[in-house]
Amino acid sequence: MKCAKLATSVLQRQANPTQFVWLAHSRFGAGVEACFASLAQGKVDVPMPMHIGIPQSPSAGPGDCHIKGGYIEGMPTFTVKVSTASVASEH
Repeated sequence: MKCAKLATSVLQRQANPTQFVWLAHSRFGAGVEACFASLAQGKVDVPMPMHIGIPQSPSAGPGDCHIKGGYIEGMPTFTVKVSTASVASEH
């Protein structure tokens, strides 16, 4: 399986975690290997992750945001992942 197919495939969770791991490896193992091979060949651009800290204030926070991304040479798309976490204010 090529990297592009890995990027467009969807995993469905199984009730048994062991089945999920087996399914993931059987369906995506070769694709994951191809992606790591591209990385080793210098064909992947993965910038350093970005972190935004959000201090406690009357209108926001506390919380944070992490932003990661990457691009594999020759692919029609790139990936950006944004993850946020916050603690609800009691006010």
